Formats: sequence, structure tokens, C-alpha cells
Amino acid sequence: MECRVTPDFTLPANLTNPNRHYGYLRECDPVHWNPSIGGWMLTRYDDVQAAENDPRRFSSVRIEKLLKSHVPQALWPRLEPFIRLTSFWMFASDAPQHRPRKALLSKAFTPKSIADLEPFILLMTDRLLTTFAGRERVDLVQELFSLIPNHVLAALYGLPHSDAPLLQHWSDNIAIFLTGCLDDSHCIEDSIESIEQMNRYFLDAIDRRRSDPQDDLITRVVAEADLQGMQDEEICGQLTLVITAGYSTTAFLLGTGLFNLLKHPQQMQALRAEPSLMKSAINEMLRYESPSQVSHRVLTENMTLHSKALRKGDLVYLVRAAANRDPLYFADPDCFDIRRAKNPHTSFGGGVHFCIGTALARMEVQCVLSRLLERFSKIELIESDLPQWRRNNFQFRSMATFPVRLSV
Repeated sequence: MECRVTPDFTLPANLTNPNRHYGYLRECDPVHWNPSIGGWMLTRYDDVQAAENDPRRFSSVRIEKLLKSHVPQALWPRLEPFIRLTSFWMFASDAPQHRPRKALLSKAFTPKSIADLEPFILLMTDRLLTTFAGRERVDLVQELFSLIPNHVLAALYGLPHSDAPLLQHWSDNIAIFLTGCLDDSHCIEDSIESIEQMNRYFLDAIDRRRSDPQDDLITRVVAEADLQGMQDEEICGQLTLVITAGYSTTAFLLGTGLFNLLKHPQQMQALRAEPSLMKSAINEMLRYESPSQVSHRVLTENMTLHSKALRKGDLVYLVRAAANRDPLYFADPDCFDIRRAKNPHTSFGGGVHFCIGTALARMEVQCVLSRLLERFSKIELIESDLPQWRRNNFQFRSMATFPVRLSV
């Protein structure tokens, strides 16, 4: 493959189809310094996996470094509230802080609490799908995929469903800004305000659960945290993280997953004929278009990798999307194949930071897509109104709009 000019990932045009850039980096420059994002990019499967399983050298304490890689230096003093609150997140923690934070959620995020949500997910999906009947155009992002995850999280947390849109607004502002927003509408002030408001919201919820325990995740988290002697802001950090990560992963995967089924009609036909392929199909959706394209680490010591000298304190991007198309691990990697037998994708991370919400995300996607395919015999793209990719962020791969024509 011919090596080309260094891709600028602050240009929206390069985010429409980033895989062509990832492909040439993986082959020609697998440890690549990219000035547009202020860090090294690792694009080969082995290197991404090795970094995720080496927390001693690849630290997850990266919030400050990540923000300062894309925020102008003159604005750095304004970042302090955002850095302080997000630094409590378990995904931004190393040992010894990481273990108790993850244990806190693992004990509350029980298999039963996840399984108990399935009837609610199916009921909500059915209600939303009913509103589509007889309409010529439906935007699945705005009217289905963006609605399900935060209502599910509200149910899991025991929060009023009327608060779900507010949770979505806050989490979107936080996630997009944290990883480098290219859209001026997501400014620093909006993001700081969002995380401060979400923090206050959960501090109030924690106080209410202490005085009036319920059968929900917040009550279980608070009970376990009190046994550990954990501070309330640390509890808030984990609750905020799950809302932020849980919304984006599921909503984005629903969009890209269905889009790739529509762009590969033989795969859609196979799934309709054999619904038992759904679990395998979801794995392939995760591999082919990972909702979170990258993770990030900060080096704790100097090291050499593929003849490149990386320095202590450097920001390193683990490009999962590139690793997921490494031909050493995936046969015909640019082919979307829902029957793929070997699929060790990296989309949920690895090592101590493997995502604890995988079961919930998979169940949501399976429920929503299964019901959608059962209810409508035809789901068609509209040639004059094609779906648009979201192009305001390097980390996330998702649809901004998804207009379709549905037939029963």
C-alpha cells in the first residue's frame, strides 16, 4: 500500500471514512506520531492488545493530557473543574484506585439487574416502533436509537424517565468534548456546566438513596461505597461514567450496525432468514465499525516500539478500529460478514479496563434490531435523503441522521 501524507484527524472530511487512513498507517507506519491529535497512534492488533494489557507502562490516568492535546493553552485554567470530576472515573484510573472503583460497579451491575431490563427494553422498543406505522420517513437516530439507551439507564438507576433527555444532553456534551470536539457548538463552558450539573444531580440522588433505599443500581452502589468508605464525589464519578459511556456505545452501535446491514443486503437477507445469527452479527458490527474507535494511554517511561522512540508522558492512542481490521487476525478484514467464525475484536477494550457494560449493550442492540426486523419487512434508504455520518469527533463512529422508509 502506498504511504500518503499524514492524515489530519481534525478535518471532518477525514472522519467520513477513517478506515482508509487506518489501513495505510497499520501497514506503513504502525507507530505513528500524529500532530493533529497530539499523540502516537498504534494501529496493529498486537500492539493495541499489548498496550491494553500493560497498565504499568501505559497509564490510564490521562484526562488532563487528553484535554490539553486539543484545547488551546490559553484556556487550560478553565479545565480544572472538568479534569477534577472526570479523574474520579475508573476508566481514568490506575492501581490502586482502579480496583475498588471497578468492584463498586461490578457488584451493583449484576447479571440479574441486567436480565431484568429485557422486558422493559422490548416494551419501549415496541411502543416506539408503533409510532412509525404509516409514515413515509423515519429518522431512526432521532426517533429510536438515541432514545432507548438513556431510558434503559434511567430504569437501571431507578431515575425518572422524564430525566432521560437531560442525562443524554449532559453525557453527549461530556463525551464529545473529552475526546476532542470539532464542533464549535460543544464549547468548553457547555461541557464544564454539563459535568458539574450531572455531578450535583447524582449527589442529590445518593442522598435520597441513603434515606430511602430502592431496588436499583444507585442504591447498590451507595451501599457498597459506604462499606468501603468511598467519598461521594468518587461515587458520582462512576455513576457519571456509566451514563456517558453506556449511552454512546449502544446508540452509536445501533446506527452503524443497521447501516452496514442495509449496505450489505446479502447479510441482511441472511439475518432475516436466520435470526439466530444476531449474536454473531452484533460481534461483526462491533468489529467492522467500532462505536469507540480509539482508547488512550499516557506513557510512564521511555520505550522503543517499531524503531520509534516514545517518551515518558507521551499520549498514545490505541486505535481499536484499525486493530479490528488487522489481516493477521481477521480473514478478509474489509468484508462485513455476520457469519465470521473467528472474531476477537477489541471494541470493548481489554485487560483490567475491559468494559463492564458489554452484556447490557449487547442485549439492547439485540432487542432493538430484532424487533425492528420482525416488525418491518423492508427497511430502505432514501436516495434523496441518505444517512449522514457524525463528523465532529475523532473517537466516536456514529450516524448523525438515519432517515429510512419502512414497510410492514
